[in-house]
Amino acid sequence: MRDGIGMPSGEPQVRLLVMCAALLWAVLINGLAWADDAVTLAEKPPVAAPAGWTKTVDAAAADPKNTQLDYLLIDRQVRVEDRGSSYYSHFVMHLGNQSAVDEQSHVQITYRPATDRIILHSLKLRRGGKTIDQLQRARISTLRRELDLEQGIIDGDLTTSIVLEDVRVGDVLDYSYTLMTGEDGLGTPFGESFTTQWSIPARYSYLRILHPVTRKLAFKASNTADQPLSRVNGAWQELVWQWRDLKGLPHDEGRPGWHVHYPYIDVSEAHSWQEIARWATRLYPKARLSSELKSLIAQLQASADTKEEQIIAALRFVEDEIRYTGIEIGAGGYQPQPPDAVLKRRFGDCKEKSYLLVTLLQAMGVDARPALVNTYRRQATPTLLLPSAAAFNHMIVRVQHAGKVFWLDATRTLQGGGLYNVQQAHFGAALVVDDTGKFETIPEPTLKTPNESVLERFDLKAGVFEKASMKVETTYLGAEADRVRRFLADSSKEEVTRQYLNFYKDEYPGISVADPFVVVDDREGNQLVLIEKYAIEPAFTKDDDDQKYYFEFNPHVIRQAAVAPKTLVRTAPLQLDHPTHIRYKAVVLLPEPWDVEELNGNITTPAFAYRSSVRYKQDTITAEYDFKTLVNHIPAADVVEHARKLEAVRDDAYYYLSYAPASATAPVSFKLSMTMMFAIIGGIVVGGLLIRWLWRYEDPRFPKRASAGAPEGIRGWLVLPVLSVIVTAGALSFMFFALHDYFDANTWADLGGGADPVVAHWGKIGWFFVMLFGYALLLMTLFVFYLLFTKRRGFAPGYLIVLWFSLLWAVLVAFSQDALGLEKMNPAKFAGSMVRDVLVAVIWTAYMLKSERVRATFVRTRSTPAATTLAALDPVPETSPAPSTT
Repeated sequence: MRDGIGMPSGEPQVRLLVMCAALLWAVLINGLAWADDAVTLAEKPPVAAPAGWTKTVDAAAADPKNTQLDYLLIDRQVRVEDRGSSYYSHFVMHLGNQSAVDEQSHVQITYRPATDRIILHSLKLRRGGKTIDQLQRARISTLRRELDLEQGIIDGDLTTSIVLEDVRVGDVLDYSYTLMTGEDGLGTPFGESFTTQWSIPARYSYLRILHPVTRKLAFKASNTADQPLSRVNGAWQELVWQWRDLKGLPHDEGRPGWHVHYPYIDVSEAHSWQEIARWATRLYPKARLSSELKSLIAQLQASADTKEEQIIAALRFVEDEIRYTGIEIGAGGYQPQPPDAVLKRRFGDCKEKSYLLVTLLQAMGVDARPALVNTYRRQATPTLLLPSAAAFNHMIVRVQHAGKVFWLDATRTLQGGGLYNVQQAHFGAALVVDDTGKFETIPEPTLKTPNESVLERFDLKAGVFEKASMKVETTYLGAEADRVRRFLADSSKEEVTRQYLNFYKDEYPGISVADPFVVVDDREGNQLVLIEKYAIEPAFTKDDDDQKYYFEFNPHVIRQAAVAPKTLVRTAPLQLDHPTHIRYKAVVLLPEPWDVEELNGNITTPAFAYRSSVRYKQDTITAEYDFKTLVNHIPAADVVEHARKLEAVRDDAYYYLSYAPASATAPVSFKLSMTMMFAIIGGIVVGGLLIRWLWRYEDPRFPKRASAGAPEGIRGWLVLPVLSVIVTAGALSFMFFALHDYFDANTWADLGGGADPVVAHWGKIGWFFVMLFGYALLLMTLFVFYLLFTKRRGFAPGYLIVLWFSLLWAVLVAFSQDALGLEKMNPAKFAGSMVRDVLVAVIWTAYMLKSERVRATFVRTRSTPAATTLAALDPVPETSPAPSTT
């Protein structure tokens, strides 16, 4: 798009595979018309009035109340000509704040001197009713900047740099220029894309395209409502689009390339993708095999026994032996150099490296052809864009062998694997450069096993305060193995050691390298294992707040993969790094038996699956964490929940051990806590009152009188309440025995020391009532046990009191422990257990109220003699009277 610098930003300038994108663009778009390699830099571009074919368009009026950058006019007019094209641009903007002044006071227009010429028309500021001409005041110069030199691109682009003087908040900046491009000499069909809405508001936008009626142009708007006004004027056809009061669209980072966030209009002269493919075919004729090429082909064939091995040998030669460098100045940058020239100079860009690889493979009898791809639009390229040379920014190679298709990227380096497991290019859709001109779908990669696995072994057996050892074994597969292989090749061993050591230094301040790292690279299997060994002295670090010592291990690779996106409130989907499958395992050898909490975690969403486990056996902790993506993007509406789940993963992916050394001072003597004494007394009083009430209980309404013939005795379902009373009494007794430390005044004073003071205060109050009601509940349970076996009428109401009292007491215990930091409450688990316990209580309440066996069994009261009770419980069957003998 020829909009120039100074416009609102449209699609972000994502530089996917930038090392070849700019070069391929030049091959497909630019030409040889006006310059050779030598370009003379003019001090400043010429100034002239706009050409007669342009139309004057008035800008919208500025709003003096606006305090932001506001575009009053975005005027773009294009004239498609027989020997090139002209692009007229006119921008008017209101600078409503200092940030707008800072950003817009330096206008930059980049162009290619080999094909482009720039003419300035106007450059002025309007301040109130005054117009300030900046053409004479501004500092205008031409710069050769070579922005992509570090990526191996020498493009020769020039930048017209315009530094304005005396720009103030509230000014209106108004400038216009024309960029003229010459005929490229390649017969490239005209094709352009124009963004129609940006991140900055635009009060008025105008787009006009003029083309000869003999050159049929097609257009495609991403917003179907954007239809042009079309008219024919003699030999010219005119297309005009107009928009008013366009809102700014916020930038959503991380959106997929196929998602249209900023609307656009695509214009193309090509009628089909086949036309583009045939046009590109002319740039890649069957190459002449020089003696150097023939010798190389013979070497490649001799170095491998099978055709698959020969293909990989050729790929590795082009990847590793032909460095990536593109000279985009003059003729050498606008079409691929012949393969023999690339081989001699040992460098080339994506099109030249692909051309060389295709030539080598074809000479060895392999079906290989160049293929054009869009690294950003990917699979959506043929549906979102019109047929155009500008639809592509990268070239790869399509290889067909033994009935299968392989997609190879010659710009990668140090790839591992054979033909069937080499990491293939996956750019969604590719236009094969041949006469068929068909798009082919490139399959997305799949992962059967983790592509990165980390095993960290910590040996702490020497003791808490002694030196520990740490061994890290990281296994990389596929693309990850390629990435690490390149990193190791580009870095010295000392630098790699320093980086890895610094990575762990923050977590383990006393860490040092024990042995140099070792690399085990199975390039044929495309698996790379990196082994590191460290010493940690000491492994446990002291926390000055609580005077305890801590050791932690961190599943860092899991936490890095689970970083939440920055932009949560968005309109665009979120692109995920898919496929990703990472596994982390830690093995910790402890110096002594340890109180280890075993854990299990499982978080599954439509986007990813995560699981974790921590196990303890024979003084050894084994922790495993696994994270795997399931899709390549998620809808905008799901991003907030996705981020919340990722944070849950990061919270779970963490584990630490604590150690409190024994005090060197004499143990503090036991001192009875008066608070606990009052709790015991209160529990006895409450329990005694309830027992007194149950002892006197004679309410005839519950249990009701049993029906004739009702079953009686402690049998059937009644056995279960009997067992529950016994278990409850035993559990409460054991619990109070285990909590005997809390009767010590010192222990009670330290209770809740690590929690928030206010929360701890209420937690202590709750714990007081836990003890009070617990003792009352224990006494009640023992008395209900007595009522059970004496079959007293008070058993049924007593059992229900114990049942529901136990439920409420459990709630008080859970919240008090959580407040004091004794045991962290899991809300989901707690809610589940409460629902279960309430359901059980409801069932047994209904049983006690309705059971005929309960009514027939528990009938004895204080006023009922034991003999009567026993007779009532065990009635003698009625018999017929004996016959009289008198």
